[in-house]
Amino acid sequence: MDSSLNYPNLSLNVDAPGAVEAADSHAGKFLQFYIGERDFALIPVETVAEIATVRLSEVLPVPEMRSCILGVYNWRGEMLWVVDFGELLGYPPLYGLRSSSSRRGADILTSGAIAQTVAIVVEWNEQVIGFMVPQVLDLALYNLAHLQAADVQLFPPAIVPYLQGYFIDDRGELAIVIDIAEVFRLLQHPTTPSRYS
Repeated sequence: MDSSLNYPNLSLNVDAPGAVEAADSHAGKFLQFYIGERDFALIPVETVAEIATVRLSEVLPVPEMRSCILGVYNWRGEMLWVVDFGELLGYPPLYGLRSSSSRRGADILTSGAIAQTVAIVVEWNEQVIGFMVPQVLDLALYNLAHLQAADVQLFPPAIVPYLQGYFIDDRGELAIVIDIAEVFRLLQHPTTPSRYS
């Protein structure tokens, strides 16, 4: 996996709220991004292969798939499954109107003004998926000792299986930490009960 993140607007600023010194052995490095319109999420940077700009016209819809699975995309000569990450977690679709009731079963993207977007290409156990998100923010270090467990009283039940936990930043805002292993498992086996069932 390529450890560099090649994205023009991404800097290596680690002075974000909740950040810790790099020398701290309890520090975890995370990629920060938005899901939905304003919710703040984190994934471990070691799982990120690349941040890519994807043209929706180049995503090939696949019939009979869940609506959050947008289709496949040619990424470096390989087939990359592309997923609307927010919709997977229960947020409204990122791409405006989408019909999953076409006669052939394929989702039809009617994106309006959105012609391209950002995909976080994530690698886990030699598998790669592109997660479409509205905006990638920055990289930051967080103290793993401050990671709090996901709580069904704090988060909607649909999102809890995808969470490793959350941090509370200096402003009192939540930054949810995505459990990449569980996301990949639930995408591959959506009927298998999660550990929270």
